[in-house]
Amino acid sequence: MPEWVDPTKCLHHATELVRTIGANGKSFAWERCAACQKNMNGVGVWLPHLGRDVDTLPVANDYSDTYCAVCSAKGAELHHWAPKALFDDADKWPTAMLCVYHHESWHRVMNRVPQLAR
Repeated sequence: MPEWVDPTKCLHHATELVRTIGANGKSFAWERCAACQKNMNGVGVWLPHLGRDVDTLPVANDYSDTYCAVCSAKGAELHHWAPKALFDDADKWPTAMLCVYHHESWHRVMNRVPQLAR
């Protein structure tokens, strides 16, 4: 198992190197469990490219053709309505695809709420 894989994050050990294509078209490499399909190092943890041509890896997720739920702009990002940094149960809250402008706008609003700002 490669040294960057933390086996405590998943009970499975058969892994494969895959990529996610972000809303901006860039590829992000990660080690996926072949059995449960989860990122072996945790959600949103990407591996350094380390000289790899990540664009040749199998595509696990492609967010390059997504649209903002507010303004329909192309190239939206997955947005958690309850930010993971503030809510322990963020994964239980709904998500939506938002463009960079609307995604950042939501976070600015959340940061102004006194009981939520850190």
